[in-house]
Amino acid sequence: MSRGERKHGSCGHVRGLHTPETPPRTPQPATLPPGPVKTPAPRPAVELYQGRVFRAAVDVLRARGCARLVILSALHLALAEDDVVAPYERCLADLDAAGRRAWALAARAKLAIVLANDPGAEVLAIVPALYAPALADLPRVERLFAGLPQGQLYQALRRELEPLTPASPA
Repeated sequence: MSRGERKHGSCGHVRGLHTPETPPRTPQPATLPPGPVKTPAPRPAVELYQGRVFRAAVDVLRARGCARLVILSALHLALAEDDVVAPYERCLADLDAAGRRAWALAARAKLAIVLANDPGAEVLAIVPALYAPALADLPRVERLFAGLPQGQLYQALRRELEPLTPASPA
């Protein structure tokens, strides 16, 4: 897969990226995981989720030129970043195996529809293991940071952002 525009997904993520030497193609969607920390009132999905891993993933995607994000949700399956949603309490870890399989099938179907709007788009995904089945069999998906637990995932995202973050004055 080329290192042109790509996407991610995680509590599931998908991200968009391009290398400096490769001009970005049409803006691609990126898939992200929500986090357990949410705002107290309805907000656009990208603002609703406040967990540190989610926020770091958004920062990485934006820094890499991703113009559109898609968020995998335990309740809503796949959300456009500007979809307004009320806070909710649902996590895939709370579902039994059959419930998680049913969620993955439904989320995959919804994500395939969203990605169909971007034919030829490549997808980079950053998702915890429970969310990864939603990405199975989707074309042009590469899962990044696979196998990292949340704490290590956060550190990997922060390391990726370090060169992009201006140093604070001493």
